[in-house]
Amino acid sequence: MFTHEFQGSSNISAFEYSNTEEYLVVKFNRGAVYGYKQVPSAVIEGWLLASSAGQYFNQYIKGQYDYQQLNGPAGPCETTKGSAA
Repeated sequence: MFTHEFQGSSNISAFEYSNTEEYLVVKFNRGAVYGYKQVPSAVIEGWLLASSAGQYFNQYIKGQYDYQQLNGPAGPCETTKGSAA
């Protein structure tokens, strides 16, 4: 599991990524935590190089992969595909 913390992002605080499972966990500043399935490692590599964590997330991750809210202000929800947070 690889972990990265974002410094200065107004929306995203950190993520954890499992390369073997292609599973991404995104932690948002307001407390919500979402898990995203089948995210390729190339997407994560691009995110690490992006100048804006939030813009990259919105363009390349949000709405692109099946996700599930794991915890946070809105509580747990079922797995869906589409936009999160």
